[in-house]
Amino acid sequence: MISAIDDPSQQQFSVFPNPVDNEFNVKRDWNNATFAVIDATGRTALSGNLNAVQTTVSVASLPSGIYFLEIAEGESRYTQRLIKN
Repeated sequence: MISAIDDPSQQQFSVFPNPVDNEFNVKRDWNNATFAVIDATGRTALSGNLNAVQTTVSVASLPSGIYFLEIAEGESRYTQRLIKN
């Protein structure tokens, strides 16, 4: 299942701050998920594991722009827009 979640009341995770300068946090209700930061061309710019309920991710090496954060947990995938200053 792939879902883009625009309604915060249905969102199972939060990303903050957004817009982001160098680091953002992902807080969610489950452990052991993976993430990918995808650029506007669809290329995976950064990926990794989310092994705690709250994880800090550094995007300092990425240029400014609009990205999509995809979080995968089991068969579920969630996507949120991420703005890098």
